[in-house]
Amino acid sequence: ELIALHRSLGSVTIYVTHDQIEAMALADRLGILDGGRLLQLDAPHALYRRPASLAVARFLGAPAMNLLTITRSSTGWCWNGVSLPLELPAAHAQATLGLRPEHLYLRHSRWALTPRRTVPLRAAVEAVELVGDQQYLALRVGAEVLTSRCEPDLRLRPGDTVELLPDLDHALPFDAASGAALSP
Repeated sequence: ELIALHRSLGSVTIYVTHDQIEAMALADRLGILDGGRLLQLDAPHALYRRPASLAVARFLGAPAMNLLTITRSSTGWCWNGVSLPLELPAAHAQATLGLRPEHLYLRHSRWALTPRRTVPLRAAVEAVELVGDQQYLALRVGAEVLTSRCEPDLRLRPGDTVELLPDLDHALPFDAASGAALSP
């Protein structure tokens, strides 16, 4: 009803909400505020795909974006003892890598795509949350727990082992100190 009312009036409407799902659904342009500061203003899709900071990335998305602390080594970028095929600015020794649940594929899922840049990871299923037309998995990789999304009829239980394929083409790098988005 709000969208129909907005269109019928033909005027600018400012709607304030703390519900990110509602904001994404209603807005033509979405502004993320923190402590009275405008962090980013853009179309909802652009904010979701290219957040300018960790604060924006953390706010948008349900379930939340997976955030991995990655470090530069002599061979490139590493996470959890695994070398990642990433190209990031050389000035940084550490960064935070954001991966949304929909970009962590299970090898044998019907929904799995074949990412151009990926590194297979062994993961243990810790929890399964069925939410109608999809399910979310809490997957332990070493000391970290990541969230992935898959089809609802993929039968997994806690304790199962799966192969996880992170889509590094959709990974979002952020400066570890400032939280600002890094350009690859």
